[in-house]
Amino acid sequence: VNVSGKQYRLSLSQLGTSYDLTTTLNSAYAAGRSEWWALAGIANTERHGSMGYAYATDRKVMDAEVQKLVATSGQAPVDAKVVVDNGVPRIEPDKDGVAVSAAELTSAVTEAVASANGAIITLQPKPQPAKVQAELLPPVVEQTKALIAVPITLTAGDKVIRPTAAEIGKWVAFDTSIATDGQVKVAPRVDGAQVKAYVQALANKIDVAPINKKITTENGVTKQTEEGVLGSAIDQEVLATQLATAVTNRQALTATVAMKPVPFKTVTNNTFKLDAPKYIEINLSRQHMWVYQDGNVVYESSLTSGATNYGFGTSPGLFAIYYKTTNTHLIGNQYGSAYNYDVFVQYWMPFNGGE
Repeated sequence: VNVSGKQYRLSLSQLGTSYDLTTTLNSAYAAGRSEWWALAGIANTERHGSMGYAYATDRKVMDAEVQKLVATSGQAPVDAKVVVDNGVPRIEPDKDGVAVSAAELTSAVTEAVASANGAIITLQPKPQPAKVQAELLPPVVEQTKALIAVPITLTAGDKVIRPTAAEIGKWVAFDTSIATDGQVKVAPRVDGAQVKAYVQALANKIDVAPINKKITTENGVTKQTEEGVLGSAIDQEVLATQLATAVTNRQALTATVAMKPVPFKTVTNNTFKLDAPKYIEINLSRQHMWVYQDGNVVYESSLTSGATNYGFGTSPGLFAIYYKTTNTHLIGNQYGSAYNYDVFVQYWMPFNGGE
């Protein structure tokens, strides 16, 4: 395709087209065979003349390729549109473009495909009017004004909220459609995503966060240090639906904002107050121990805690050592025949009932 000195090459795959050779051969083979006399069939075939190839085209693929070439062949037209500035709708005018005709290009490409021969297509750019002309939009501006002018009053506790024209103007979007007869229609609508964004911003100001209940356990003694208080939050789905429905139907809305409770969490702080002159700290996850004397570490060591998989895990908590001995045996058969061990240890300091 030649356009203003530029050359574009289009393959069958780019055009979404493929030839069906089986159907083509079957059609050729069937030509003239309906005659009862062979010579009549031959004569019919002679009169039939040449045949085209059978082919199939994906029109969406071809149209997309044509539009791509049209876009690069010149300057695309700019549609007129309605924009809303600070709650005031206005028209941005259309601008004509200069490009090859999509209809002419599609027709020429289709003819080349049907002939099954390569083709050189030469087209000249022509003025291309915008699909949406500015003169179509004054009624759209009036419809937009009517949407933005819908009065809305919301009450949330002691707060009264009235969305401004500028805020409601951000909720308006525009749909463009082209009928089968070529008629272009532009219509304003309420953009649900923008309404939800407004409601979210409102919730950031109105929602009340819950106060978590706080429980402190110190050396095994539990007490509540702070009472939990429920929070509250705007039911955003309900409010967004109310706002979108009111503006879409151009009906005034006076409503109390629906709120829903937000549960609090219970936060537990488990601590041990070690104010004794001597104590031992055991970290089961790190398998390590530290011995403190008057607040200073005087000894530390790695360790092996109880056999958790056998039900003899070392219990966490605050305990006192109640017995000390040296050079003794730990014997397991007292727990059952499965625990038949006899281990010599140099130091044995049981706590918590014998751990």
